[in-house]
Amino acid sequence: MEEVSEVLKDTKLASLLVLVLLCTATGLPAASVSAQEPYYVIGYTACEDVQETEPWDPINTTEVFSTLDERVVLWVRFGNVVSELYLRYELIKPDGTLFGTGEDFVEHPSKYGYDYYETYTHSMTMWLEPIEGLGDPRDYPGQWKVDLYVNDEYVLTFNFVLLKFGITDYKMCESMQESSPWDPINEKNVFGKEDQYATAWLELSNVTKGLNLEFRWIDPEGALVFTNDVHVPDPRTQGAEYYSTFRLGQQFTLTETDYYKDPKEKPGLWRVEIYIEGKKELEMTFTVEKPPGCLIATAAYGSELAPEVQALREFRDGIVMNTKAGNYFMRVFNAFYYSFSPRVAELEAQHEILRSFVRIAIKPLLIVLSVGSRIYGLLSLNPELGIIVSGIVISSMIGAIYAAPALTLMDRILKADRRIYRKASLAFSLLLVSGLVLLGTGEIFYKPSLLMSGSTSLVLTTILLSAIFTFNLILGLIDLVKKHVSLARVPKRRTLAKGV
Repeated sequence: MEEVSEVLKDTKLASLLVLVLLCTATGLPAASVSAQEPYYVIGYTACEDVQETEPWDPINTTEVFSTLDERVVLWVRFGNVVSELYLRYELIKPDGTLFGTGEDFVEHPSKYGYDYYETYTHSMTMWLEPIEGLGDPRDYPGQWKVDLYVNDEYVLTFNFVLLKFGITDYKMCESMQESSPWDPINEKNVFGKEDQYATAWLELSNVTKGLNLEFRWIDPEGALVFTNDVHVPDPRTQGAEYYSTFRLGQQFTLTETDYYKDPKEKPGLWRVEIYIEGKKELEMTFTVEKPPGCLIATAAYGSELAPEVQALREFRDGIVMNTKAGNYFMRVFNAFYYSFSPRVAELEAQHEILRSFVRIAIKPLLIVLSVGSRIYGLLSLNPELGIIVSGIVISSMIGAIYAAPALTLMDRILKADRRIYRKASLAFSLLLVSGLVLLGTGEIFYKPSLLMSGSTSLVLTTILLSAIFTFNLILGLIDLVKKHVSLARVPKRRTLAKGV
């Protein structure tokens, strides 16, 4: 019997050995002959947040964060957890030194009545704000890493980049480009009567999520005049991890609107405050100048409230300044007009005869502007076309009424060769066409330099061509009158009849 027992014992050992060999060869589990692993890692990532309910998946997985973000979340999922786990996260700054350590425990499954956890999800949050005893992680932009230790054994490393969010550039300007690179147009901090808009332009860097911005426009008295809300789209919706730069601008209308009165009625130092996600990040200032008056006309009539002065102002502000072409022409005109008008106004104040002469000279201009206003009204559905057509008509009438008599007088004095005027007409005609081309191009592509040069060239050449045409017409009439007068003075021959 003892021999049989020994044989059976050897047989059992042999069978067990065969079973182990078979399991090893086939890859089948042999739980009865090997110790079960306490856990394994299913997956891990850095993300913005984690779901609050099962399956506790990561939200917005990414390895790129900015100092504008609230936190960095480190997410890991274990499988087959059969025992208590001690987790230690070591946060390593970009320079390789330890920033801090986070610790936590995964309690034994039996505490909650389980033999083991099939899966167990854990997350650790690094808040992007000052942390007591450690400092502010936002002060260390660059490549971070976090080493995870389980039961004091190294398991894996999280990697993420912390970018420095900020406003890298900002300025006040008239407007900004409508396409890339969205640069500011005509940077300035002082806005006058000829300006229609003030634009607050800024450049954001390292934008990792959608942002809400608020622009608050505040007058010199400290009153909030208007608020603009702007949304920066989430870069992920545009197929990018983040925007290295994002440029935007917000326009403020410098004329009366349905929301507020004309800002030029409150000249002085204005402010625009910019809030990002409800926090004030920037303040810019700009000056609104007191609108200049019609100095020569005001001096002639003695008051800005005179009907004639108001008519001139209404045409300028109500029609010309409300169009791009007219707005940029007025910039050139004002630079010229205000270079001499203060001195003329002073002389008017001293001499009544000069004031009388100016009043007489202005009367035809008021009629001309009235005609121009009617033409503009007929084309009001297209204001830019309307101001160009009415500008040509007004310039032609000004040339005929004011410039032609002066040219005629100068010709009577100098006795110039008439061929000069034919050549001048040809040259001015070419300049007129060039002005129209420049103005049209400026209108299409909104190029301020082309609008200024084109509108100025168009007005001046039209005045000169009209003056030359009217001058030639005047000379023709003078020659015709002379011819009739000379014919009238020819003596008539008498026929004498002899009587028979």
